[in-house]
Amino acid sequence: MSLWLCLRFPYLPLECLSQEAERPVVVLERERVFNANDLALAAGVSPGQNGQTVRSLLEADEPLLLERDPIAEQQALEQLRLWCYSITPTLELWQGDSVQLEVGSCLKLYRGLDSLTTQLHRDLGCRGYRCTMGLAANRHAAWLLSHDEAQGLTMNVPLKDRLAPLPVERLISDHTNPAPNKRFERDIAKLKKAGV
Repeated sequence: MSLWLCLRFPYLPLECLSQEAERPVVVLERERVFNANDLALAAGVSPGQNGQTVRSLLEADEPLLLERDPIAEQQALEQLRLWCYSITPTLELWQGDSVQLEVGSCLKLYRGLDSLTTQLHRDLGCRGYRCTMGLAANRHAAWLLSHDEAQGLTMNVPLKDRLAPLPVERLISDHTNPAPNKRFERDIAKLKKAGV
């Protein structure tokens, strides 16, 4: 049975540019906050804010403001993909921010899922990266579940119940695959309008 483990790197735009932990670091794209480290977030910085707001919030902290570098992100993700071959030979890049690993065939080697995920978090931490994980029988569900750390690795709950807490927008916000059909989008819009 196939079992896919999605390693999603939500901080990749930040971590591929800076490992700074002693001062606030903010990644800007078109003068808007795209990503930020914990110190910047704790100071009130949030995604979408403009650069001037960030400068005002952080002026006493000497922040490091960086411009997003998609090429550096892709290079970092490619390096992570190559490193993941040491875990399993069956993997692929996914959604521009993740690496999908087929782990069903290698769980015995790692003495189970808990041992494997603990090792992955430790090894990625040593490389300066944080990830969220999702586990499912298919890649798309694993990626979706990587957005919900509470349910991401829980396999003893039916998939539909694990996916239920995710916002509907997440289910259709697939930014690299073709857009869902228009009828589905209209149905979702109607449900939103009805408050569902």
